[in-house]
Amino acid sequence: MINVILQGLEGQIEVDGVAYNGIMPAHSFLSDAEAAGVLTYIRKSFGNNSSSISAIEVANARKEIK
Repeated sequence: MINVILQGLEGQIEVDGVAYNGIMPAHSFLSDAEAAGVLTYIRKSFGNNSSSISAIEVANARKEIK
């Protein structure tokens, strides 16, 4: 999820057997804390109950991208 926020996503993907084809622009302009907040919200909303994403995790992923 971190890479999708930072790099965007384009083309067809399949989720639970359903195909989606669209464009999500990169949001690399977000700070590490802002991106972590968005990702944590998604992971804890919409019926999800996953762990939080930290700003450190986003920063580490951002370093790997470059």
